[in-house]
Amino acid sequence: MQFHWQSLTAAGIVIGTLLIFIVRLVRPTKKSGCGKGCGCGKPTDSTHR
Repeated sequence: MQFHWQSLTAAGIVIGTLLIFIVRLVRPTKKSGCGKGCGCGKPTDSTHR
C-alpha cells in the first residue's frame, strides 16, 4: 500500500492536534483572580490596601 505525502501530512496534523487537546485537557488549570470570588481576574497585592 503506497501512501501519498499529502495523506501522511494530514495524518500528522490530526495526530498533533489530538495531542495538543489531550495535553491541555490533562494539564491542571491555573487559578486566576483575587481569590475572593468576585470574578475580577486580578490577583490582589497585599502591599496595596
